[in-house]
Amino acid sequence: MRCLCSKGNTPVVEVSARHGSTATYSGDGGDGGSSYRHITFTSSFNQFQSSRTPPKPQSHTHASTVTPSNPKSTARQILGKSFQDISKFYSLGQILGGYLFSSSFDKTVRVWSLQDFSHLHTFRGHENKVMALVYVDDEEQLCISGDSGGGIFVWGIDAPLSQDPLRKWYEQKDWRFSGIHSLTAFGNLLYTGSGDRTIKAWSLKDGTLMCTMDGHKSVVSTLSVCDEVLYSGSWDGTVRLWSLNDHIPLAVLGEDLPGEIKSILAITAGRDLLVAAYENGCIKVWRNDVFLSSKTLHNGAIFAMSLQGKWLYTGGWDKNVNIQELSGDELELTVNTFGSIPSGSVVTAILCSQGKLYVGYGDKSIKVYRAK
Repeated sequence: MRCLCSKGNTPVVEVSARHGSTATYSGDGGDGGSSYRHITFTSSFNQFQSSRTPPKPQSHTHASTVTPSNPKSTARQILGKSFQDISKFYSLGQILGGYLFSSSFDKTVRVWSLQDFSHLHTFRGHENKVMALVYVDDEEQLCISGDSGGGIFVWGIDAPLSQDPLRKWYEQKDWRFSGIHSLTAFGNLLYTGSGDRTIKAWSLKDGTLMCTMDGHKSVVSTLSVCDEVLYSGSWDGTVRLWSLNDHIPLAVLGEDLPGEIKSILAITAGRDLLVAAYENGCIKVWRNDVFLSSKTLHNGAIFAMSLQGKWLYTGGWDKNVNIQELSGDELELTVNTFGSIPSGSVVTAILCSQGKLYVGYGDKSIKVYRAK
């Protein structure tokens, strides 16, 4: 699984499924980190341990464990369900209407019901592996997918779901080109991050290229929008900030920090904070463009991340979803380890929406945790 997209701001849950892509998530931080209920897309049970939750003994088996950093913490059980598919997930996106969207190396985008976790529909047409998904809820409700060959497909999500895209177009290729790696949207514009080291703004109405933003020295691996600022993260180890009004560059973060340059694989922005995740398992945090903190969270690359209120969720190569609590003031920031959810597969995608945390894995599964 490669990424997740959703609509909503609520506590966190975990979902589990089979397809072959990546996830990303969002949701309300609040005190959602202190109480979780697990829902997967098959019948299984997960256990969540939290130093902030009183004991609630239960006898469920086949449990996944959320291990707290505090050895004195107590456990509570979490119910889980899951769904299966035939290929690895690369991207996930939950949107309005009770749908979960997943994209994959099998060149498809699949639509799942969040009512009974059944497979509803498959969008076909990509000629290359689908690398990214984004949800748009503007004049139309749309699911947009980008692939490794530069194809951009716009899918309508009104019932009945159609087999054909509403619109599609392709990036122009050159010798540096290696496809689309990231997507985000704002207003009536779609933004793509690509292997040619650029960010492009496209009209969602007709696919017209409106603007090209240059500056990165390697693949633009991740994009995020917050407070009318576009953030782009790259394998060159920097995060660049762009105005969404006129697309001029605003700042470059990370290029003046000491140490060896490491590729940025994910970024998340919110609460005047920007968090970047790196291939070496480290995160770096800025507040109002001022560097505050750096910490190693994983043993290996961090592929997926989401910031919800004071809670930061990360997952990657070491097969764990780690939960961090961010605290501090304008001048200082402390990253406290709250717990972790171990698994048997690499974490490739995370999405938090409408009270659920969706996690995509390299073993073709998606797991969902629901906060009480």
